[in-house]
Amino acid sequence: RYEGNIDELCDIAEPDISVVTNIGVAHLETFGSQDAIARTKSTIVKRTKPNGKTVLNADDERVKAMGNLRDDLEITYAGLESGDIQARDIRYGPDGMTFTVLSNGEEKDFTMQLLGSHNAQNMLLAVGVARSLGLRLTTMAMAASRMEPVEHRLELKLHDGITVIDDAFNSNPVGAKNAVETLTAFENGRKIIITPGMIELGEIQDVKNREFGEQIGTANLDLVILVGQNQTKTIREGI
Repeated sequence: RYEGNIDELCDIAEPDISVVTNIGVAHLETFGSQDAIARTKSTIVKRTKPNGKTVLNADDERVKAMGNLRDDLEITYAGLESGDIQARDIRYGPDGMTFTVLSNGEEKDFTMQLLGSHNAQNMLLAVGVARSLGLRLTTMAMAASRMEPVEHRLELKLHDGITVIDDAFNSNPVGAKNAVETLTAFENGRKIIITPGMIELGEIQDVKNREFGEQIGTANLDLVILVGQNQTKTIREGI
């Protein structure tokens, strides 16, 4: 949340393996810019033990650039669009999300209860860590199938023929975008979204909520329910 936080943690325990997932906007209020967030997050790569390992999101340019900070680390790039480890053909159904993982010339289908392309990306980073420890892709896929979602974070719930995607935890622009994309990707049934929008985004809150509305407006949904008349004004404008 603040400059120096990662250094404090690394003073306690320097990582043998570091992972950087993305550079988002969740901490803009305290950092001021994504470049400042990237500079601070890069600390974990700089503080990885000598000759250690790091796994980086190949689809995030700021994260990918961190691979240039050290020449002694074993670096693995993982991404939906590029990298040493990639995912293909993300699809959704009542059992969750299925996608194909490509790693070292191998291919394996992964099925998880976790939803959203960001969770597929997170899994690719986890595959990078597991691969560096010598685990087999089949073992990883088995473990992924047993994972349970975090409560209220794109949590899949089935009730009397209704599929609910519960993303009620305080959302951010990436999470909100993924929630709409996930809802849209389901092939059957009416598609309904209920949202109060996003908060705690500082100066960009109105802009991001308007962009969220634009995404909702082009998502071909059957019904949109906005919670809170004043709070969702910019979402309505976007729609």
